[in-house]
Amino acid sequence: MTTPLLKPVESWNAAMARHLLNRAGFGGPSERLAKLAKMDAVQAVSYFVDFEAQPGTAAAPDFLVTPINPEEAKQAMARLTVEERRKKVNEYQQEERAAIQNLKAWWLEQMHTTERPLQEKLTLFWHGHFATSAQKVKSSWHTHQLNDVFRTRAAGNFKQLAIEVGQSPSMLRYLDNNKSTKKHPNENWARELMELFTLGQGQYTEDDIKESARAFTGWTSDHEKFVYRFENHDGGAKTFMGKTGNFDGWDIVNIIFERPAAAEFIASKLWTYFVYDDPEPAIVDGLARTLRENHYELRPMLRQMFASRAFYSDKAIARQVKSPAQFVVQLAFDMRYEQPPY
Repeated sequence: MTTPLLKPVESWNAAMARHLLNRAGFGGPSERLAKLAKMDAVQAVSYFVDFEAQPGTAAAPDFLVTPINPEEAKQAMARLTVEERRKKVNEYQQEERAAIQNLKAWWLEQMHTTERPLQEKLTLFWHGHFATSAQKVKSSWHTHQLNDVFRTRAAGNFKQLAIEVGQSPSMLRYLDNNKSTKKHPNENWARELMELFTLGQGQYTEDDIKESARAFTGWTSDHEKFVYRFENHDGGAKTFMGKTGNFDGWDIVNIIFERPAAAEFIASKLWTYFVYDDPEPAIVDGLARTLRENHYELRPMLRQMFASRAFYSDKAIARQVKSPAQFVVQLAFDMRYEQPPY
């Protein structure tokens, strides 16, 4: 039975359109608000959620630094003097730092100019949810690559998104799984996958972390993409969340997503991000049920959330403290800023 809080609204007006524009996007020009206000609630929600109907985002920027093949770099460096090597490394590091700074500005411009505001808003959410650090990854190419995963899978399948994030060179490097072998399994990704990304605290044991880490051995990357190195994988039997088998990383993800807590965890986080803190248990249960019934496809749950009575309640409207990125983009709209910030 659907809680009354999640039942769809029956009326629609300009104030509700503005609220949806601010929460499912970053605000926007008055023309977009006028367009939304003329729609009904179903059409307005569909405009955001079914964003593939709108023109896509820009191609990858041309300032990214192409990853270097380690063997080729080693051979090239061998022909240089010590001073030449030092200079080459410094130049490369400076180029990467500049590219990362430009990438930040590029993304802000995407948020400001996109015809798919929910796609960019979700990209920002996933960027915070599956957090990495450009300072540790040290690659503008791979940082953008992960950003593109967030954008491509923004409203798609949450389970598939978790797999692709785990296989991204950025995450593999950030949580050190690229160095995880059967002799020395690294537990960082195994722990964060459950604690921060899919289940939350209290849903697993320390033994689950250890066994999961063994299963993810062999998940690594070369200088460009994900690589599964079978020779580094622990193929032995593992017991994870009450199940025993010769599990690999894909098996671990499947077991995690069989648990109801996975749907409840991400439903609560998305509601908190888009609507308000500490959602009522009935809201979390209702959204999680929709997510499970749709095999972790996010769109049905997002549609339910943005159309719900609770989304347009007094508890939700004008009650959110915006993140710096949201504030800057909305300010740019309010000031009618038209030039790129870089």
